[in-house]
Amino acid sequence: MTGVTVRLVAPAPDELERGALRLRDELLVLPVDDVRPVTRGDAPAGTRGPSVAEVGALLVSLGPTVQLLQSVVRSITAWLQRDRSVSAVTVTIDDDTIELSAATSEQQQRLVDAWLARHGGDGP
Repeated sequence: MTGVTVRLVAPAPDELERGALRLRDELLVLPVDDVRPVTRGDAPAGTRGPSVAEVGALLVSLGPTVQLLQSVVRSITAWLQRDRSVSAVTVTIDDDTIELSAATSEQQQRLVDAWLARHGGDGP
Protein backbone atom coordinates (compact mmCIF):
# COMPACT_ATOMS: atom_id res chain seq x y z
CA MET A 1 0.00 0.00 0.00
CA THR A 2 1.21 3.51 -0.84
CA GLY A 3 0.51 6.70 1.07
CA VAL A 4 0.10 9.96 -0.79
CA THR A 5 -0.06 13.17 1.23
CA VAL A 6 -2.23 15.95 -0.17
CA ARG A 7 -2.05 19.49 1.25
CA LEU A 8 -4.34 22.31 0.19
CA VAL A 9 -3.33 25.95 -0.04
CA ALA A 10 -6.11 28.52 0.24
CA PRO A 11 -6.15 32.31 0.62
CA ALA A 12 -8.61 32.02 3.51
CA PRO A 13 -7.77 29.60 6.37
CA ASP A 14 -11.42 28.59 6.79
CA GLU A 15 -11.40 27.33 3.19
CA LEU A 16 -8.73 24.73 4.00
CA GLU A 17 -11.01 22.50 6.03
CA ARG A 18 -14.00 22.88 3.71
CA GLY A 19 -11.81 22.32 0.66
CA ALA A 20 -10.24 19.23 2.21
CA LEU A 21 -13.69 17.77 2.90
CA ARG A 22 -14.80 18.43 -0.69
CA LEU A 23 -11.60 16.92 -2.10
CA ARG A 24 -11.89 13.91 0.23
CA ASP A 25 -15.39 13.21 -1.11
CA GLU A 26 -14.04 13.42 -4.65
CA LEU A 27 -11.17 11.01 -3.94
CA LEU A 28 -13.36 8.49 -2.16
CA VAL A 29 -15.16 7.86 -5.46
CA LEU A 30 -11.91 6.28 -6.71
CA PRO A 31 -10.92 2.73 -5.70
CA VAL A 32 -8.52 4.00 -2.99
CA ASP A 33 -8.17 2.18 0.33
CA ASP A 34 -8.75 5.25 2.50
CA VAL A 35 -8.65 9.07 2.60
CA ARG A 36 -8.24 10.58 6.06
CA PRO A 37 -6.88 13.75 7.67
CA VAL A 38 -3.15 13.87 8.31
CA THR A 39 -2.44 13.85 12.02
CA ARG A 40 0.59 15.18 13.82
CA GLY A 41 1.44 14.55 17.40
CA ASP A 42 -0.75 13.92 20.40
CA ALA A 43 -3.68 16.13 21.26
CA PRO A 44 -3.27 18.37 24.30
CA ALA A 45 -4.20 16.84 27.65
CA GLY A 46 -7.88 17.15 28.45
CA THR A 47 -9.05 17.14 24.83
CA ARG A 48 -11.17 14.43 23.26
CA GLY A 49 -9.10 13.24 20.32
CA PRO A 50 -5.96 11.10 20.51
CA SER A 51 -4.10 13.25 17.96
CA VAL A 52 -4.22 16.63 16.24
CA ALA A 53 -5.40 16.81 12.61
CA GLU A 54 -3.46 19.02 10.25
CA VAL A 55 -6.05 21.34 8.70
CA GLY A 56 -6.20 21.06 4.93
CA ALA A 57 -4.07 17.90 4.72
CA LEU A 58 -5.18 14.41 3.67
CA LEU A 59 -3.47 11.03 3.56
CA VAL A 60 -4.63 8.94 0.62
CA SER A 61 -3.92 5.23 1.01
CA LEU A 62 -3.91 3.26 -2.20
CA GLY A 63 -2.59 0.07 -3.70
CA PRO A 64 0.81 0.06 -5.39
CA THR A 65 -0.54 0.50 -8.91
CA VAL A 66 0.68 3.33 -11.08
CA GLN A 67 -2.73 3.60 -12.74
CA LEU A 68 -4.41 4.35 -9.43
CA LEU A 69 -1.78 6.98 -8.57
CA GLN A 70 -2.41 8.55 -11.97
CA SER A 71 -6.17 8.55 -11.32
CA VAL A 72 -5.68 10.25 -7.94
CA VAL A 73 -3.44 12.99 -9.35
CA ARG A 74 -5.67 13.58 -12.35
CA SER A 75 -8.75 13.76 -10.09
CA ILE A 76 -7.01 16.33 -7.90
CA THR A 77 -6.03 18.35 -10.98
CA ALA A 78 -9.59 18.30 -12.35
CA TRP A 79 -11.03 19.17 -8.93
CA LEU A 80 -8.62 22.08 -8.55
CA GLN A 81 -9.76 23.51 -11.88
CA ARG A 82 -13.38 23.43 -10.65
CA ASP A 83 -12.89 24.54 -7.02
CA ARG A 84 -11.48 28.04 -7.11
CA SER A 85 -11.58 28.51 -3.32
CA VAL A 86 -8.29 26.58 -3.16
CA SER A 87 -5.28 28.21 -4.83
CA ALA A 88 -2.99 25.16 -4.94
CA VAL A 89 -2.64 21.55 -3.88
CA THR A 90 0.63 19.81 -3.11
CA VAL A 91 0.89 16.05 -3.56
CA THR A 92 3.77 14.18 -1.92
CA ILE A 93 4.90 10.60 -2.32
CA ASP A 94 8.26 9.30 -1.05
CA ASP A 95 9.58 12.82 -0.28
CA ASP A 96 8.81 13.94 -3.84
CA THR A 97 6.32 16.81 -3.98
CA ILE A 98 4.43 18.33 -6.87
CA GLU A 99 2.46 21.57 -6.55
CA LEU A 100 -0.65 21.85 -8.65
CA SER A 101 -1.91 25.41 -9.07
CA ALA A 102 -3.68 27.74 -11.45
CA ALA A 103 -1.34 26.94 -14.35
CA THR A 104 -2.87 26.42 -17.75
CA SER A 105 -4.22 22.94 -18.42
CA GLU A 106 -1.35 22.23 -20.81
CA GLN A 107 1.33 23.39 -18.32
CA GLN A 108 -0.34 21.41 -15.57
CA GLN A 109 -0.50 18.29 -17.75
CA ARG A 110 3.23 18.42 -18.59
CA LEU A 111 4.07 18.86 -14.91
CA VAL A 112 1.82 15.98 -13.83
CA ASP A 113 3.15 13.67 -16.57
CA ALA A 114 6.78 14.32 -15.55
CA TRP A 115 5.98 13.74 -11.86
CA LEU A 116 4.05 10.54 -12.57
CA ALA A 117 6.89 9.26 -14.78
CA ARG A 118 9.23 9.49 -11.78
CA HIS A 119 6.89 7.09 -9.96
CA GLY A 120 6.67 4.48 -12.71
CA GLY A 121 4.01 5.99 -14.94
CA ASP A 122 4.42 6.61 -18.66
CA GLY A 123 2.07 9.59 -18.79
CA PRO A 124 -1.10 9.48 -20.90
